[in-house]
Amino acid sequence: MMSDRAVISTPYPSVEEVASELGVSTREVRKLRRLFDEIVTTNRKPGRNGGASRDKNGTIREKRSDTRVGTLREQYGERFAPGVRGDAKLGTIKEREKVSTLDDLLRKYRIHR
Repeated sequence: MMSDRAVISTPYPSVEEVASELGVSTREVRKLRRLFDEIVTTNRKPGRNGGASRDKNGTIREKRSDTRVGTLREQYGERFAPGVRGDAKLGTIKEREKVSTLDDLLRKYRIHR
């Protein structure tokens, strides 16, 4: 059975080699591998813009208009869209507030990414 991983030759040691040198358990190495694979396959960059999803050219994608306010509150806090039900959709809030983007809404509610 062939592995679906590509072998890349670099002058740097592998994760396994570094882990062995540092005394990190193989269990922790597997966790790191899964995290790395998830980041690579979902095209997310952790630590920047809340892990915002990006297009192939690296630009941040806009949130979909059918994203629920409750979901956005999980990411941006309870100050997002005060007085609005959690099952309301982002598109509805943008229309009501007369803004075109999520960034405009965040500015309006004074929420920083």
